[in-house]
Amino acid sequence: MGLFGGPKLAARCAEQTCLTYPELVFFLDTVPAEDCQAEWQRCVLQRGHPAEHTAGIAKHESQGEDAWWLLWETDGHRCTELAHCPAYRATHPDFDICQLPAGHWGHHSWLLAD
Repeated sequence: MGLFGGPKLAARCAEQTCLTYPELVFFLDTVPAEDCQAEWQRCVLQRGHPAEHTAGIAKHESQGEDAWWLLWETDGHRCTELAHCPAYRATHPDFDICQLPAGHWGHHSWLLAD
């Protein structure tokens, strides 16, 4: 149990990367500018995850829609569309949805802390 009896939070991965210029141009041509995230990206998965680092690079407005994600390892990165995790926190007043891609490794987004 965490502070005040809530669940203990897991650490989020600290790895970061930067979108390349061609990727920035692609997203500015594809996604409304107000929906694009910053050029610097931090991995959103739980620390210690296997495989590629992952960051959402285009906002998602509702559960079930695909979003653009940046996936990377030490030898480079790629952009792809992935579905969102279908999990939601029913105990939260706003029915918080998980902000990670479907099939992600580790805890859901509301159980991760910086």
